[in-house]
Amino acid sequence: MINIFDLFIEYKSITEDIIKALEKEEFDLLNELLEKRDILIKKIDEVENKKDLKKIVEELNILELDNFAKKLLDEKYKQIKIDLKKIKEQKMVNEKYAIKEPMDSIFVYKKL
Repeated sequence: MINIFDLFIEYKSITEDIIKALEKEEFDLLNELLEKRDILIKKIDEVENKKDLKKIVEELNILELDNFAKKLLDEKYKQIKIDLKKIKEQKMVNEKYAIKEPMDSIFVYKKL
């Protein structure tokens, strides 16, 4: 039988790893950790004996940790969105001011 307390300890550990991955901006690792956490959540849902669930969540500070991870994820998402917008704007500026013909062609026409 799976102990729900052990599952929540593993959940907490994975959430802490998610926070570290976000801080280091290791997004490939983040995706893998989120998938592991989803699998763990499914395991927690399958456990039949959930009588001490609230007590365990409070004891391990799961909600605070989840809220912090969500806040950090939202901040990174907003920063990436801003960075992509800047890149898009810079690309548009570069396309507008890009010279279509090589510079040498001006001098070739003047010499002829």
